Amino acid sequence: MAAHVIGMFWTAAFAAIGGLVLIFTSTSFGVARGNSWLQSQGGMGDTSSYDLIVETAITKFLLMGSLLLGAGFLLTIATFFYFLLNEKARETRPVFEEELDAGGEV
Repeated sequence: MAAHVIGMFWTAAFAAIGGLVLIFTSTSFGVARGNSWLQSQGGMGDTSSYDLIVETAITKFLLMGSLLLGAGFLLTIATFFYFLLNEKARETRPVFEEELDAGGEV
């Protein structure tokens, strides 16, 4: 079970890192999308349309990055507390099965 918790922790951490990358590179990705649109128009297009496409692409990447970052942080915190509480429960739980195997009284 600990392997699943550790796997979930690393998945959430990578999601948060991916969200940060999308947030910080959203401008570059947005301009690249705008340039791609401009090339599909034959290299000539309306300036206001280009600006709208670039701003929309930047906003999309910011939104995706923010969602990934938020979900990654929440899952990272949740798995940390789950692991922490599970360890405390394991330490405080009475061990009846070991006593029975050893022949001791319950």
